[in-house]
Amino acid sequence: MGVPELILKDTRVKLSTPEKYDLGSAPWMRLVDDTCDIVQIVIDTRSFGVSGIKMYSHLSKNVVYKLAQEAHRQGLQVWSHSFVGPATVADVVNADVDAISRVPALLYRDDWNLKKDGSLAMDGSILGSDRLDRILDMMKRNGILLDPTLAIFEENLKRVTNSTERTELEELLFAVTALAHNGGVSIVTGTDIPISAADDEFPHLYHEIELLVTRVGLTPMEAITAATKNGAIVLGIDKTHGTIEIGKVANVVVLQADPTEDIRNISRVEFVIKNGIILGASDNILH
Repeated sequence: MGVPELILKDTRVKLSTPEKYDLGSAPWMRLVDDTCDIVQIVIDTRSFGVSGIKMYSHLSKNVVYKLAQEAHRQGLQVWSHSFVGPATVADVVNADVDAISRVPALLYRDDWNLKKDGSLAMDGSILGSDRLDRILDMMKRNGILLDPTLAIFEENLKRVTNSTERTELEELLFAVTALAHNGGVSIVTGTDIPISAADDEFPHLYHEIELLVTRVGLTPMEAITAATKNGAIVLGIDKTHGTIEIGKVANVVVLQADPTEDIRNISRVEFVIKNGIILGASDNILH
């Protein structure tokens, strides 16, 4: 979702829009503004079997509120970038979305502009501000989860050639995440990094989990919970997934060593159980 020029130029939009749709009109990739029929847009989106909507960019406060309210009314989850300007972070949180992603935006000024300021323009003075405290308190009280996407911003920071500036930005990135966690905001894992055939054996999610422990200060179990239980909550499937309980789907990763002693042990995989089936072993089914 975004302004017309964003839709027209975004490669991801082009790749995910079949030829029969104009860019910005596909039910799963919509351009939305104050003139749109929000109720019908959500109906159209829901008809494709989606479980939630994601608010991406260039949305007004009014549209953010209407989308969140209507999607929830129709039984969908609502996810959003933390900054979708002109709507502010506070606007997004007050709209009572289920989760927000991209933690650096918690330190963006309300007049932040991507083209002018860049994606790493965090303002350190916001870190201890009443404004941020109010936002985090609202997230805690409303049960809005935070998806920091630390891994992609850590990667982006490699573009900063000044080592002192890069270190300062890294510290801000991890500090605001720690502030949210210590303030009682639930963390959920995500990376926003595409997966390609050239990637390592393990997805970037593993690095995200490690960062939550080594740089943010979560305990290993808190980080694992962020990737399992909290992930299921954000997707709205926590009644059937996310924890090991009787009656839930048997999706389990069995490790060779205890990850609560060393979070890096999450990569020491013995085998995987998916839907009750031990992958790689024929006819092994758990009952």
